[in-house]
Amino acid sequence: MTQPTQTSLRARLDAIPWSDFKTCLGPADKMGEVLERLASSDSAAALAASRELWCALVSSGIGPPSVAIHALPFVLDVLPQADEELTTELLELVWRCVHFDRPDETATFQELRRMVIAQRPRLFGYTASPNQEIAELAKDILADIGERTVSSKPA
Repeated sequence: MTQPTQTSLRARLDAIPWSDFKTCLGPADKMGEVLERLASSDSAAALAASRELWCALVSSGIGPPSVAIHALPFVLDVLPQADEELTTELLELVWRCVHFDRPDETATFQELRRMVIAQRPRLFGYTASPNQEIAELAKDILADIGERTVSSKPA
């Protein structure tokens, strides 16, 4: 990231009281640092951060914790600059945030869905990716938020 963007990112991250929240694994006080690494130009660091986010936001099996509402916008902001491997990881994370068996039971889930719905135009762009995994993940996300896409899978 360029320096002004990095400065802006740091300011946005610092504005959130991460220690007031919990992840699937415990306190969320390190979430800002993980999200900053996710936005790094170091692809290995960004990929490692995405895997930390997976454990923190969706590994519990009971739906994302409320800190996901604050973390997901940063994940969505990183998508356009991500390489294919990181894009795949992030789309999988986004899908896990909106794919929930009993969506009516959690306000967190409903807010995450609203955030992802606002990203429909960007997500439609990923459905045309030459990377089949990225295209299918984008289609799965769109299907979970109620959008119809043309699937490349045979009927």
